[in-house]
Amino acid sequence: MTENLQTIFGSIIIMVGFCAAIAYPKLQYSALRQMRGVWLALSLAPLVVMLVVGVVTALALSEGANLWPLLLIFTAPIATAYLAVLRFLERRVTHRDPYPS
Repeated sequence: MTENLQTIFGSIIIMVGFCAAIAYPKLQYSALRQMRGVWLALSLAPLVVMLVVGVVTALALSEGANLWPLLLIFTAPIATAYLAVLRFLERRVTHRDPYPS
């Protein structure tokens, strides 16, 4: 039973990582387009980290490493969560409508 739980838990972690890696670029792009001032500066922090992760991931892939996406899988959820919380706080503090008409 323990092995089954470990397999399920590991699969969930990998799926969350891949989904976050797919969601992150769109979230980062919209943050750069819509945020202003200090909020924009704060939204650049994960971009710098993810650019470094992207370079490391691309180098690992080019070298044929079998664990090349590992760093991306573990950092993308953190960057995505950071941006999601930052966007939420920015909307709350500035009272900006998330869907302007």
